Amino acid sequence: MNLGKRLGMRVAFVSILLFQFSWNIPVYSQSSEMELLASLRPVDDAMLSDPSEQDWLIWRRNYASYGHSPLDQINKTNVTNLGLAWEIELERGPNTPTPLVHDGVLYLLSTRDTLLALSAISGKELWRYRHESSEAPSSKIGIALYGNKVLMPT
Repeated sequence: MNLGKRLGMRVAFVSILLFQFSWNIPVYSQSSEMELLASLRPVDDAMLSDPSEQDWLIWRRNYASYGHSPLDQINKTNVTNLGLAWEIELERGPNTPTPLVHDGVLYLLSTRDTLLALSAISGKELWRYRHESSEAPSSKIGIALYGNKVLMPT
């Protein structure tokens, strides 16, 4: 299927596949997905300076802009076993998001100033916020996590 012809965009990147592939990360049931939100730890300066292996808290993952995960479960011998973990259709329009991941929740800014929180394991939508404005929405490229807040440009 030609992805260019789809109305949305596939969100399937290495971080999601790493979550699916990992042996030590539990598979969340539908009931525990809401518990996932309740168990989120506030993001602090120490986390931003030295993120856990499973988190992607800022653009390019860390202040050094490495842009890769330190997880090593995927290698040359097993990379061919990877498959699509999940996908989500996003609204049609300019989408240039950099997803962030914290404690198993993936945050994604999409078209028309729509912010999504998804289970990184299942792709299930946990919540959605659309910023309503009288101005025409424009393409935004970044969000931020700090404390117990998700910050988005408007």
